[in-house]
Amino acid sequence: MSPKTSATRKVFLRQYGGEQAPSSVLAPKVGPLGMSPKKVGDDIVKGTSQWKGIRVTVKLTIQNRQAKVDVEPNATSLIIKALKEPLRDRKKTKNIKHTGNLTKNVFLDIVRQMRKKSLAKEFKGTAKEILGTCFAVGCTVDGQKPGSLQQAIDDDEWELPTEWEMFYEELSWISSPQQVSDDIAIVGTLDFFTPIVDEPEVFGGIAAANALSDVYAMGAKPIFAMNIVGFPSNRLPPSVLARILKGGQEKCAEAKVSILGGHTVEDLEPKYGLAVIGVVHPKKVWRNNALRAGDSLILTKPIGTGILGTAQKKGLLEPGTRKQLEDTLLQLNKTAAEVAHAEAEVHAATDVTGFGLLGHLKEMLTPEDSEPAAKRARQGNGESRFLCAVISAQAVPLLPQAKDLAGNDQCVPGGSLNNLKLVEPTTCFPKGISREMKLLLADAQTSGGLLLAVPGDGSKLVAALQKAGLPRTARIGEVREATQGATIVVEP
Repeated sequence: MSPKTSATRKVFLRQYGGEQAPSSVLAPKVGPLGMSPKKVGDDIVKGTSQWKGIRVTVKLTIQNRQAKVDVEPNATSLIIKALKEPLRDRKKTKNIKHTGNLTKNVFLDIVRQMRKKSLAKEFKGTAKEILGTCFAVGCTVDGQKPGSLQQAIDDDEWELPTEWEMFYEELSWISSPQQVSDDIAIVGTLDFFTPIVDEPEVFGGIAAANALSDVYAMGAKPIFAMNIVGFPSNRLPPSVLARILKGGQEKCAEAKVSILGGHTVEDLEPKYGLAVIGVVHPKKVWRNNALRAGDSLILTKPIGTGILGTAQKKGLLEPGTRKQLEDTLLQLNKTAAEVAHAEAEVHAATDVTGFGLLGHLKEMLTPEDSEPAAKRARQGNGESRFLCAVISAQAVPLLPQAKDLAGNDQCVPGGSLNNLKLVEPTTCFPKGISREMKLLLADAQTSGGLLLAVPGDGSKLVAALQKAGLPRTARIGEVREATQGATIVVEP
């Protein structure tokens, strides 16, 4: 039998969901890795049960003679599954035809899932690709023939959401406040991820600070949390887990938040985070999309953690930069939230995390209602005005080495590239803005600072935050009235 190894191997095969893969197919792929073809076959049957009778790509992630089964569907399999047709015997029925109909919402969900694999530059291009697959499958969409809808898209006669509107539907990492009395509303959030640093205690502290940040971004006070852990106990000693939990505990103690318990599951790689509950007065909740014309935009931490984190894994950070990166990642947003409550009237707030500065700013400009463009200014005079955010690139605080490393493609995370792709259609970049700066403004952050919208020039709040121990706090721009057009304007 092959010895156990901590190396991870990935095996792909095409297979009908919910069915046993032939041993002749599995044995050459998993046998040399010390796996039993029958056991892996049983795992595939269980892991693909929701795709019964549909041909899919199965990904086996194998480590220490354990296999994790994932399904990687293509457009055809997603369409056939969505049609929810009765299962038919393939041996008795040849050339099975699918003549059902997909609703528009179901169709758009399939387009969203396939967007990352699409070669189209725009969302509507991917929609046309999926309509082509619907034609090949034989079904209709929204009661119409796929070919007719492709032409309707070209003629702008079939309305499709923008890329951002589809993306925004997935932004559900934090709950809406739940009012329980005249004076108390409860908020809850959950966040966890894989290690971004080598030291277990530091990883635990960063993950805790990141999870707590969502509560601070609503103007709330976190009161308790619960650990969420995935851990490979078959290849890492319990002491590593203990050190991760210690880092999280120490960070929560700094925030004066009690950890009441948690849950651990076996996983192929370490994961850690928190589910956090906080409280806030119902009239003091900070919304993330209540901007007003004339607001100043204040950022409380420098950006660049995504690029620097990737560079750190490649050994490209100077010792001083690495220290500043860890200090930034470990810094709670507690002080920023408390000072902002005391010194300013915060109209809107968010924390800058995985969608980057531009992505989260775009989110702040997204309406609560169905209006397709930037949010209307709330002036109280009944007029409908649109808002845009104007930010100064040179005013945005950056971590050391960030701009240089942004020019190294090996250091730019895929998430940052995706963020930039999503915001570019509604962001105006003048010629003086370099590609490196664009990437930094879209860089996927971990445990980022608060982005606050406050009335006036914001100078009093900036000075108070800097005095409170947040020296990199800066006014990075403002909110203006605008006609329909670019949602965000970046100035040099």
